[in-house]
Amino acid sequence: MAYTSSKLGLHTDLPYYAYPPGTQMLHCIKQYTADEAGGRTVLVDGFRVAEHLKVNHPMEFKILCHVPVEFNDIGKDYTEFHKVHHSPTFVM
Repeated sequence: MAYTSSKLGLHTDLPYYAYPPGTQMLHCIKQYTADEAGGRTVLVDGFRVAEHLKVNHPMEFKILCHVPVEFNDIGKDYTEFHKVHHSPTFVM
């Protein structure tokens, strides 16, 4: 979806890898103008979300730090693949 005109909702890139990218750089090739559809970017500060949960919902924060969940990707590229990684949502 990243290379289409479809809406790309909030997500984490490549969580099915044991070592997903820690930093990503975004490059604007064409500036959005008001007469074009689209162009809105929505980002989430995951560190702020984690801090908010830690302060306001400590039990839920602890669960998200300790209970592993499964992240996976199944597909076909040049070869078939099935990537699986188990990890807590928050890794501090």
